Amino acid sequence: MLNKIILKEIDTNIDLLDAELLGIEELDKSSVNFRIRIKTEPLKQYEIRRKLLKEIKVAFDKNDIVIPYSQVVIHNA
Repeated sequence: MLNKIILKEIDTNIDLLDAELLGIEELDKSSVNFRIRIKTEPLKQYEIRRKLLKEIKVAFDKNDIVIPYSQVVIHNA
């Protein structure tokens, strides 16, 4: 599902040489960590990484996928 939602849409928005979803790397309390391998032009990896993360967030928002986060509730007595 992630491959269809994200990588195909990203290919048109970011100048990637190649992108491959390798799979789920880790299941954590508040996250599912994916490993994605991308190929870019030399010295563009940091710029492309930032753009890729932004496009992933936009794709998640479009498909109503919420990123969970930990919360601490403090009660005053």
